[in-house]
Amino acid sequence: MPRPPLRIGTYGEINTTRLTPGDVTPAKWRADCRYRDYAGKVGRLERRATTEAKAKAALKAALAEILNEDLPAGADTKFRAVAAVWLDRIRTEHVGTTYDRYKGRLEGHVLPAIGDLYLRECTPGRLGRVLSAMKANGLSAPTRRGVRTVLSGVLQEAVDRGLLGRNPVRDMGQIKDDGRKKAVAAYDDKQLVDFLARLDGDRYSARADLRDLIRLLFGTGARFGEALALQWGDVNLGSDAIRMRDSEEEVVVPAGGVWFHANLVSVTGKGVVRHEGKTATSRGVVVMPEFLVDLLRARKPDQVFPGTAIFPSALGGWRTPSNVQRAVRRMRIRIGYPRFTTHLGRKTVATALDRGGHSAREIAGILRHANPSMTQNIYMAKGEPNRRAAATIHRLHSA
Repeated sequence: MPRPPLRIGTYGEINTTRLTPGDVTPAKWRADCRYRDYAGKVGRLERRATTEAKAKAALKAALAEILNEDLPAGADTKFRAVAAVWLDRIRTEHVGTTYDRYKGRLEGHVLPAIGDLYLRECTPGRLGRVLSAMKANGLSAPTRRGVRTVLSGVLQEAVDRGLLGRNPVRDMGQIKDDGRKKAVAAYDDKQLVDFLARLDGDRYSARADLRDLIRLLFGTGARFGEALALQWGDVNLGSDAIRMRDSEEEVVVPAGGVWFHANLVSVTGKGVVRHEGKTATSRGVVVMPEFLVDLLRARKPDQVFPGTAIFPSALGGWRTPSNVQRAVRRMRIRIGYPRFTTHLGRKTVATALDRGGHSAREIAGILRHANPSMTQNIYMAKGEPNRRAAATIHRLHSA
């Protein structure tokens, strides 16, 4: 197993070696270790002395000169130096996908634009002009908001380390959406029937195991990563309610229910990772429509462990999300639905429930939204597992 990477501004274990035989005086000792500087570069340093303790002390003194306990004080520090420290902290404190997302924004947008600016040059006006230039170059409002989040994080790191007195991003305006919002894309009952019929007629989709996966998305409103993370122990295909538990909580899952409490993602350096739901509200129990319960009963092997993936890879493990998305993109072209995405099932469920007369609270319970209305900007608590909603979704698929 590879050793964990050193954090920026730290050094590893100090090794000592006696260089002279035990009967030779004066003795000569060597102390050495690996270190990582504030530019992110890893090096090795050594010092020698007549005793082991003196060699260690000399090495630590040399490291202190290279790696100060903090960044160089003052606003003449460059933005990219603080950004390296901030990103290293994100890597150790957050889920891998958060690190990947921030790293992509930092390296793809922020550093090319302001990496060589000194902290004193990062004024609200200059940062605002940078974001305006990104807008002029076609960067969307959500992406620019992500860039703003990275800017704020790095500059707050500078404030926390005493390099700046105030985070200049706090004095900037919010980034508004670009023009009119697009209408929510969702299939009505006729479109859904046609789409699923074409999906069933596509032989490659059967080989790629897309048919059942996509039906689950349209039957539950689940997020793509949540569906891939489902295990057979997460669904109750029996006739009585049962209790399920993980490291976070214990829940009661009614007959025909599914417990969404994990997400499947690809993390740089780790591969495919199944981790707990991204927020407390994203975890929850949903009652499945009858057609989906029947589908999963038919799909379930006779002998299977609760921890086995419902939609496994060819080798029985977790499927790589990017590979499944690639198969979906090819499928949608073949069957004549080029604008289909795996999130469309979620939107279709929400639209069907709204048209079926269900309240914003009920829809929020199915979709497990932190903000239940999303368009009304009103917070409501999550509801209980809802059988009436499951019946509405079943009718949509039975049209």
